[in-house]
Amino acid sequence: MRRWQSILLMIALAMVATGCAAEMVVSPPPSPSVGEFRLPAQVFYEGNPEYLPRVLRHTIESVPITVRYAYDVVHGSERTHILGVMFNPAAMLGLPVIGKDTIAVIGRFEVLKDGNVVKTYDAMAALTNRPSLFHEGETYTEMRRRGLLAVRDSIETQVVRDREALSRLVGP
Repeated sequence: MRRWQSILLMIALAMVATGCAAEMVVSPPPSPSVGEFRLPAQVFYEGNPEYLPRVLRHTIESVPITVRYAYDVVHGSERTHILGVMFNPAAMLGLPVIGKDTIAVIGRFEVLKDGNVVKTYDAMAALTNRPSLFHEGETYTEMRRRGLLAVRDSIETQVVRDREALSRLVGP
């Protein structure tokens, strides 16, 4: 009985140690607060408005600033052969030996004045999920959403840091 308790405890610890969420790296890192800055601009973006940087104030008035925002998402997967998993003792403990799922999200935010690009902001998020025998981790959809929101936040941080220069572009 004592032996089974030890084994169950080891399995539980292994499951906790592997974590549930995908690892994420964002470049450049976003700031926790973006402030109250809003850039009045005509916005060219086709996609879910939730992923559009919130520093924009879309206007139909005549403003000299136009903004283009686009992103790309790339998926990847790497799986270990079933025999490699079956005979690996770490797999029996629930450690992530099955493989990994990866997603890269790249976003580009271009500020144009009179049709010419005057400023470009880029951001990238890379997410890696390592499923285990007992837990699949995040789905591609969940990872994609987290990556898109992280890229949005990173671009917002960059735009807010440049708010003085961008305000000069808009004019009085």
